[in-house]
Formats: sequence, C-alpha cells, structure tokens
Amino acid sequence: MLLAATVVLGACASGAALWWVVEQERARIGETALTAQAERDALRRAKLALEEERLALARRVAILERARQVEAEAYARVDQQMTDLQDQILALKEEVTFYRGIVSEEAGNGDVRIQRFVVEREGTPQDYRFRLVLTRGMRSDKVVTGAVSLSVDGDRDGERVRLGLEELRPFPMAPLEYRFKHFQRLEGRLRLPERFVPKRVVVQVDGSSEGTKPVRETFQWPSMKS
Repeated sequence: MLLAATVVLGACASGAALWWVVEQERARIGETALTAQAERDALRRAKLALEEERLALARRVAILERARQVEAEAYARVDQQMTDLQDQILALKEEVTFYRGIVSEEAGNGDVRIQRFVVEREGTPQDYRFRLVLTRGMRSDKVVTGAVSLSVDGDRDGERVRLGLEELRPFPMAPLEYRFKHFQRLEGRLRLPERFVPKRVVVQVDGSSEGTKPVRETFQWPSMKS
C-alpha cells in the first residue's frame, strides 16, 4: 500500500515538474513572439519613415532639376537674344556703311556701281545664293535701267571652265535686270555642276539708259566651310 502511494506521489511530482517546464517554455515563447512582433513593428515604422524620406528627396530632386532646366532655358534665351542683338548691330553697321557709300563724293557722279556682291552656301554643297547691290549717287534723280550678267570661272576635271548664269540656275528665271534711282538689291540662286570647283565670279552690269557706262568686276569665290 505504501509502495503504491509512493509511486502515485512520484508520478504527481513528475507531472507537476513537467507542467511547470511546459508553462515556462510557453511563457518564454510568448515573450519571444511579443519581442519579434515589436521588432517587426519597429522595422515597419522605420521602413515607412525611410519611404517618406525617399519621396521627400525625390520631390526635392525634381524641384532642383526643374529649376536647373528653367535656368538653362533662361541662359539659352539670353544667349540667343545676345546673338540676335549682335546680328542686328552688325546689320546696322553694314547698312550705315552701305548708305555712306551711296552719299559719298565718289558715288556722286551718277554712274552705276557695284556696291556689294556676296555668295553664300544654301543647303547642299552645290547650292548657293548670291546677293548683288547696285548704287548711284544721291544727287542723281534719273531712273537707270539695264541688265546684269554673271559667270563663274572654275575647274572641272582638270580643265578651266566658265559657266554663265543660264547654266548655273537651278530652274528657269527671268533675266537679271535692274531699274532704280539710287540703289537696288538683286539676288538669285546658283547650282554648281558636279566636279566643278569655282574660283572667281565675273559680274557685268550693262545699262540700257543713255549715258550709263558698263561696269565689270571680278570677285574671288569665297571659301566655304563644310
């Protein structure tokens, strides 16, 4: 009887010890789970804070980039305005020189003069535009008329060639004629043949009005940058 009681008491003691161990482990696991949950919450909050900071930085970068673009556009506009202003000043200086040439004593005899002749590339390496300015003295009020002929001297396949205006125009045009009292601007297009290397331009101004003297001048073909 005593032995049975001893066995029962031993079993109860072992069961109580086992229960205590289980409860202690359960409590430890619960504490670990709470700690893990707290860490997860902290990490989640840190992630949200970092995301907000990233978005704020992205907005700041966008604002700075836009400001940089606006500043660059402003500088580009100023540069363009400066370039336009310089071009206008140059054009005004050229106009002043032009009109001084008209009213000069040299131009006061009433004869037709070639005040300016320029050739500029337009589009392809074969296409050009020429501008011719004819003048007379301001003291002359009589209208003068006439025609202008233009030819280009150059080399083609090792041979010297002279091409007339009718061979250089890209499409049929009316004759190059003038009619003015004091000055007139004439212009037109030229298309050079393939393998033709221009050297000089010969401009001949013939008058149809009585007393108008012919004028002939030769101009070097300007070097053109590619």
